[in-house]
Amino acid sequence: MDLLSVHGGLIGWTIITFIVLLVVLKATAWPSILGALDEREKAIRESLKAAEKAKEDAVRISKEYEEMINKARHEAQEIINAGKSTAEKMKSEILAEAQTKSQNIIAKAKTEIEQEREKAKEEIRGVVVELTINTASKLISKVLDPKDHLALINQSIDEIKIGKVNEN
Repeated sequence: MDLLSVHGGLIGWTIITFIVLLVVLKATAWPSILGALDEREKAIRESLKAAEKAKEDAVRISKEYEEMINKARHEAQEIINAGKSTAEKMKSEILAEAQTKSQNIIAKAKTEIEQEREKAKEEIRGVVVELTINTASKLISKVLDPKDHLALINQSIDEIKIGKVNEN
C-alpha cells in the first residue's frame, strides 16, 4: 500500500463522512452557533450605543471641567496675590524676631564657652598639680642618676598616656 497513491474507496468514504457530519452539525450545533452569533451582534450594537453615549457625556464633562479649571485658576491667582502681601509682612516680622533670638543665643553661647574654658583650666591645673606631686614624691624617695632620670621621665609620660586612655 503506497501512501501517495489515490484510492477511490477512501475518497468516497471521506466524502460520505463529511456529508453526514454536516447534516448532524446542521441539525444540532448550527442553530446554537447562529443564536450565539446573533446575541454577540446584539451585544456589540448595544456596546457601540453605550460608547457613543459615554463619548457625549465625556465631551460635556470635559467642558464643565474646563470651566471649573478656569474658575479655580482665577481664584488661585487672587489667593496668591493676597498670600504674597501677607508673606512679605510675615517675612519682616520673622527676620526681626530671628535677629533678636540669634543675638540672645550668641550671648548665651559666649557665656557657656567662657564657663567651659574656666572649667577646663581648673581640670588642667588639677592634673598638673597631681603630676607634679607624683614626680616630686618619686624624686624625694630616690636619688637619680641620668639613667634613672630618663626612666622616670618615660614612666611619667606613660602614666599620662594611660590616664588619658582611662578617662576616655
